[in-house]
Amino acid sequence: AAVKILYQPEKSKTQRDQEYAEYLKLLHQKYPGNHEVASFYALSLLGTVSEGRDYEVYGEAARIAQKVLTENPKHPGALHYLIHSYDDPDHAHLALNAADAYAKVAPDASHALHMPSHIYVARGMWNEMVASNEESYTASVHRMERKSLSDDARGYHSYHWLQYGYLQQGRADDAREMAV
Repeated sequence: AAVKILYQPEKSKTQRDQEYAEYLKLLHQKYPGNHEVASFYALSLLGTVSEGRDYEVYGEAARIAQKVLTENPKHPGALHYLIHSYDDPDHAHLALNAADAYAKVAPDASHALHMPSHIYVARGMWNEMVASNEESYTASVHRMERKSLSDDARGYHSYHWLQYGYLQQGRADDAREMAV
């Protein structure tokens, strides 16, 4: 079989993203039971949306991820991409179970601990959003210390979300202290 070259720098990113999703669709059709192929196909669909939310595309990605989760409820990729598929106020309720499950699946992974907050913020669940990002940031610091990494290894993404959560809770002093 001929090798398919997916990255062609002369093509636009939009075109490369679309071709990648089409290739993963073919792989998904060829290997319908492969959870990794299905999960990456769902992610590739999300990558085809260059701005805003295309509910049809996001819905298709969610259906693919949900099928994986039906067969493997602890699949970290499917949980992650389902959360991204539904992280808007109109659909967040559809991923609340995935958000609650994801942090338990990967309790030492800073990003997995942060991801539930995408759903919590869309639902205005400020206590859960803050707790998610406190745990995420703490996990990043523990990893940094355990591996003797520089401060660049801190989870600044979750740190920023945490500050926003504090402000939503009316904890302006805590938020201000983070900026010092």
